[in-house]
Amino acid sequence: LRKSNLIDEVSEAVELVVSNPPYIAEDFLLESNVIDYEPKEALFGGKRGDELLKKIIVDVKSRGIKWLACEMGYDQKESLSAFVNEVGVKSIQFYKDLAGFDRGFVIEFA
Repeated sequence: LRKSNLIDEVSEAVELVVSNPPYIAEDFLLESNVIDYEPKEALFGGKRGDELLKKIIVDVKSRGIKWLACEMGYDQKESLSAFVNEVGVKSIQFYKDLAGFDRGFVIEFA
């Protein structure tokens, strides 16, 4: 188990990366009970919100890591599906949270 900023500090070989990165779009309005108490860096993943997720996918694939599990925004399934089709993966499975919203994915790289 390793805590790292993305995978920059992981030098040894690993088979699985689990990540809960910031994935909220910059213009998404959050309630004050969230935005007032959480650092922006922990919430916002870029203009569309999925930019950091896409970077993680590319970085993990380029390192030859076999598995990636990530949390994602409820509205990012379509853009991430298209992106992984471009990048090329063996499989991707999306999962829903308890409220029934798309919330995460597991990728197996070839």
